[in-house]
Amino acid sequence: MRKFGAICILLGLASPALIGRSGAQLTPEEVPPELKYIPESDLGDWEPPKELSEALPYYLSGFDSEGRPIWVVEFGKWDLRSFLEKGEKWEKLVDRYFDKWLWRLYDSTNIKATKELPVKDGELIVDFEGFSYRQYSSPAALGFFLKKMRTIAYALPLANDAFFINVNFVARNALQLHFWINFPPNLLSTPALDGGMANNRRANWAKF
Repeated sequence: MRKFGAICILLGLASPALIGRSGAQLTPEEVPPELKYIPESDLGDWEPPKELSEALPYYLSGFDSEGRPIWVVEFGKWDLRSFLEKGEKWEKLVDRYFDKWLWRLYDSTNIKATKELPVKDGELIVDFEGFSYRQYSSPAALGFFLKKMRTIAYALPLANDAFFINVNFVARNALQLHFWINFPPNLLSTPALDGGMANNRRANWAKF
């Protein structure tokens, strides 16, 4: 599989596209400054409300051949708007729930680690299947989406490989908005479908 250094998106059934790659194992000191609060927090002892766990799914799906944890975030099912419309209390809970996932990603790197084969990064799959306009069409939901997508960008050093999959038209527009706001254009690329969604097995690469 060809490795791409730029941030990329996988559309539909196109071949997998990589979003960044860490070249070395991480130590606690190498955690990005923007995420220092994750390992230093009390998130390890915090259990999220059942409503959030059921409605905003993510899970550890297994390990790769080198013992890296493989985390899947089914972001297409995350109806953030429904929770954020409940008020400030739930906005804080959703924010903390997201950070809990980052804590679990960081913590899980030691599950298969050995002295001979240290594991301090993981594999990340963000699945946008089912993502709809309604999920971020309110100001609160859009703001939260952009903020947490920036957090994912900060977290890329914690991921050996990261994939965005099943990115439909709505999700692609939301991601493009995020990238335009938060990243220099010359660092980005995204697969543009040659011939439209009906021909989504043919992906070529184009700058934002």
